[in-house]
Amino acid sequence: MEGINIILANIQVFETSDYGQFKKLNGNRSLNESQIDGIINSINEVGYQPVPILVNEKMEIIDGQHRLEAVKRLGIPIYFIIKVGAGAKEVMQLNLRRGNWTVYDFIGFYSANGNNNYIRLNEYSKEFPDIGIIDIAMCLSDSKSRNIQRPLREGRYQIVETEEAIGCLRFIDDCIHPLSTIQGGGQQYIPILVGLYKMNLIDEERMKSAINQYATTMASAYNANDALTELQNVYNYYRRHNEYFRDAYLEKMEKAGSRYKNI
Repeated sequence: MEGINIILANIQVFETSDYGQFKKLNGNRSLNESQIDGIINSINEVGYQPVPILVNEKMEIIDGQHRLEAVKRLGIPIYFIIKVGAGAKEVMQLNLRRGNWTVYDFIGFYSANGNNNYIRLNEYSKEFPDIGIIDIAMCLSDSKSRNIQRPLREGRYQIVETEEAIGCLRFIDDCIHPLSTIQGGGQQYIPILVGLYKMNLIDEERMKSAINQYATTMASAYNANDALTELQNVYNYYRRHNEYFRDAYLEKMEKAGSRYKNI
């Protein structure tokens, strides 16, 4: 290690050009080229600000892998601090606080670090490749709310593999292709369909049949209100007896503490 500088009591900052000694921590997200380019452009425009990266005693990067890659490409030294014992917990806490990671990064991180709930979630994602992993997580949750991203990010997600949960997943899988033909996409419909299924507010065979027959008549939904209205309309197309589930859905979601904007 080169150029040890004590900048604060008990904190040592090291300088090195030996980039090969650093290692990726298991589960850390893949490098983002646009983020690396942004750091390089910033260095070229305003000069190099030697902000140290954080590693543990194994030289695994806890924070700063994009900074390391940027200075490596520019051929300038990297500064680093060693925090003994740091690992997955610190990576998770840093990225929760900063908001750098997407929910997909967190899913990959917890899965790579042995959380069986996330491992199983990834396995279902491979089994149902047409459904987004967050939509799969909603189906395989014991919650009727679509506010699933926070527990996914915080490592609190608990997978539920009951007959009802698997049935919900298969129902969405049967609906996803016709919804994908809607101009602008039909993703806004999926969380609503999950809720309707879990609340037993619809006959899923009737809804599935209606979507498959009349998806071409449906418009893009930009919020939950639009999605509910369109789904209720298509559910009742050419039916002698109309059934209305919109108000019941909203009432149940309000009681569950999940209120939507624009409704």
